[in-house]
Amino acid sequence: MAGLEGVKGYGQSYYDYGSEYEGRKFGAKVSIGAAMLHNSKQNHPVADFNTGLTIPLGERAALEADANAQIGKEVKGGGGEARFVFDANPRLSLKAGAGIHYNNFDQKVVGLEQYDFSYGNASSDDGKLYHKNEYTFSGQGVKTHKSRDVERTVYGTAGADYKVSDKFTLSGGVALGQKRYEGEQITNVENGKYTYVVKEGQEVHYDDIGVTVQQPAQTATTEKTVIETTQVSQPAFVGNVRLGASYDINKNLQAGIVGSIPLNNKSDGFVGARLTVKF
Repeated sequence: MAGLEGVKGYGQSYYDYGSEYEGRKFGAKVSIGAAMLHNSKQNHPVADFNTGLTIPLGERAALEADANAQIGKEVKGGGGEARFVFDANPRLSLKAGAGIHYNNFDQKVVGLEQYDFSYGNASSDDGKLYHKNEYTFSGQGVKTHKSRDVERTVYGTAGADYKVSDKFTLSGGVALGQKRYEGEQITNVENGKYTYVVKEGQEVHYDDIGVTVQQPAQTATTEKTVIETTQVSQPAFVGNVRLGASYDINKNLQAGIVGSIPLNNKSDGFVGARLTVKF
């Protein structure tokens, strides 16, 4: 393949290196960058922070562990990922792992409604209370509709790094998992007068005149507030194609671009640029 003759190790196996090949080494890195996060509704610019460790597991394998955070005007997120890496040859590294990520988007009021209410469970046709468990409740309510996007995603990942040259590397892979999504939140607050039975009504029979009279219940009235909240909460399958490219400016400094293409409308997209310092 044209252009690969300049890649260190091209055409050689690991065991052709002799003392020249140093194998996997312990390392750490810190990255900072900017990115655009896209969920199902809109784009969110974020600052992107990453830290990572590489722990060698022999000459050709390693364990990589990363932690990341994204902070924007309308969203805060973060998570972690661990990967097993195996160097198939001097140019190609295979990776597989698992991770978890969390996004919390700012809550906004998208609807507000005020209304009058009056209801109860009186058994009599005229609405008067009689039995012990009967009541009436009337007043004014407020219905608030808020957006609330909270995402918790657990996923598995597989991919590869391909070293085009000593300085330039391409990355690709897939991430598949499940997202727990908490969506719109509706809250009803009803405040008013609550009237209830203190002593049940009773029938009184007057023998002398042969008449039976129903005496009403004794009631009490108090101020009462009832708050009811409902929220959309459901799991969803999510998947992404991951793409990236990095260039080693020097031994300790690397510049790169990263992207995550969603496979369905429940998955979040991501594209950004990072500057990484290696230790």
